Amino acid sequence: MPTPAAGLSSDGAGGGTGRPLNEVVTVFPDPAEHIAWVQNGSPAAGTPYGNPDRPGGAHISSETSGGPMPAFGDLLTEEEILAVVRYEREILGGESESALAGGEGGVPAGEVPTGEAQSEGGETSAGGGSGG
Repeated sequence: MPTPAAGLSSDGAGGGTGRPLNEVVTVFPDPAEHIAWVQNGSPAAGTPYGNPDRPGGAHISSETSGGPMPAFGDLLTEEEILAVVRYEREILGGESESALAGGEGGVPAGEVPTGEAQSEGGETSAGGGSGG
């Protein structure tokens, strides 16, 4: 059965429909922002996101033809979201010392930060696994 993420990235994390996941650590140097991205999906079209200091600056939501990043906060548990983020950061992004492994980087081990983010459709969703 296809998942909401089916086709978002090609083999090798170079990007299929969406942006290359091998750049995820430079786009989201703060793991809490990366977690919020997976929970809540893309911000509204035209909204800058990610690290403005990375080469090329911040990304702009919906500037690629792939469409918005779906929200997974209602589909995955907090533990599953952390596992996805760790996989993207460590395996695809090459982060050797994971800030999430020992509860470093402002995110206690086993916890997903709370907060609000706006989805592509303009809906505001609370963090903590209840994104939408």
